[in-house]
Order: sequence, then structure tokens, then C-alpha cells
Amino acid sequence: MREAQIEKDFVRAVEEAGFLCLKLRADGRDGFPDRTVITPRGCFFVEFKVPGGKLRGAQRVFIRKLRELDLPCEVATSAEKAFRALMDWYSEGEGQ
Repeated sequence: MREAQIEKDFVRAVEEAGFLCLKLRADGRDGFPDRTVITPRGCFFVEFKVPGGKLRGAQRVFIRKLRELDLPCEVATSAEKAFRALMDWYSEGEGQ
């Protein structure tokens, strides 16, 4: 399956869950994750890769920086894996 199809399936699931799923660009910055999900709990970032696909250097740097800021960023090889990670993260915050 191609990354574009994985991403499309993820967007559909996220929007059905009632969240926003945006494709943002960090002007002049390479490596920003493919999708930003906006929820009542905050933002969740997802970088999609086909199975066996590798992160580029700029992607590794951006993901590391987001995680250092305590922002969730998932690298996913399927829409299901990404959506499950999003919902697990979202559920963790419901008791707060």
C-alpha cells in the first residue's frame, strides 16, 4: 500500500472521530510530520511510512524535537496503527 492511501484512510478515521486532521507545512523547514491532528486534548502528529520505509534525517530531527517538547508524534506504517496510537494517547488524557 502506498503512503498516500494510508494517509487518506487515517484522515477519514480521524474525521469520523470528530477531530481535525490537517496537512501543515513548516515554511522553510524540511521534515515536518505528514499530519497534525487537533483534538480537545491538544495536537498529535503523525509521519507515515510504507512498511520498511525509513525516516529521512530531517524527519528524525523534527520528530525528536516534537517529542522533547512532550508532544506526541507517531511514525506509522498503517492507518490502523496511527489511529490506535492517537486514540490511546487521547484516552490517557481523559482522566486529567
